Amino acid sequence: MLALAVSAACTKDPPATPEEPAANITMTTQASKVNLGLQMGLGTGSITIDWGDGEGSKKYVPSYTSSCAYLIVDHYYSNTSEHTITITGDSITEFGCAKNQLTALNLSQNPTLTHLYCSLNQLTTLDVSKNIALQELYCSHNPLTTLDVSICLFFQNPQITVTC
Repeated sequence: MLALAVSAACTKDPPATPEEPAANITMTTQASKVNLGLQMGLGTGSITIDWGDGEGSKKYVPSYTSSCAYLIVDHYYSNTSEHTITITGDSITEFGCAKNQLTALNLSQNPTLTHLYCSLNQLTTLDVSKNIALQELYCSHNPLTTLDVSICLFFQNPQITVTC
């Protein structure tokens, strides 16, 4: 039997929002291949990813359309030991990390995130309480026992879609 606890506590005062939103996403995986998709606002600079394999950070320049900047990147590991990936960049609005055998995902330093696709991983907890702009959350096929969407409910976002 799977139990899922959804935290939705509200307080009188909304949490303070960061003055300058800067994205810093961390995740842990044991996969031999990782595929990530990111979308950023126009005018966004590069994205830096430390793949956690001892080779240091790599800078990626996104592609641009008339309405956004995006980046799709694959990374291969020589072994399946645990790796902690850190992504740094500004104004990440969409993040796709499905099917990567993720065991941890920290999005707390990314308040501009509007869409998250993290299905088909090994996540047991997911906290999006700092993601005040979140509109869509796809987290199905994870062994989740805790999902914190309290900030989304606090702002009573009628457009939020949660699929678990």
